[in-house]
Amino acid sequence: MSRRFADQLAASGRAAIVDDVVSNQVLVRWLAAEGDHGGLADTVMSAVRAEGVAFFSGTTYRGERLMRISVSDWATDDDVDRAIEALLRNAALATA
Repeated sequence: MSRRFADQLAASGRAAIVDDVVSNQVLVRWLAAEGDHGGLADTVMSAVRAEGVAFFSGTTYRGERLMRISVSDWATDDDVDRAIEALLRNAALATA
């Protein structure tokens, strides 16, 4: 499920995956047009939390503000798809 998040977010062109996804953790850099990637990460996470779709937290990795995805259950296909849709929709709204 972590790989599904990583692959679909990266394929969207709106995000870059910062870590090698080998377990349940994904570090996401949201790609802001004006370079405030960390600000965009906070905006997207906040919007998705407000919708109640999923809870994503931020982290600082190598001095950069990122979104951290932690997958805790392999049986979450529908939840992952809903979360990806919400993330991408809110990223589009934040950068429109």
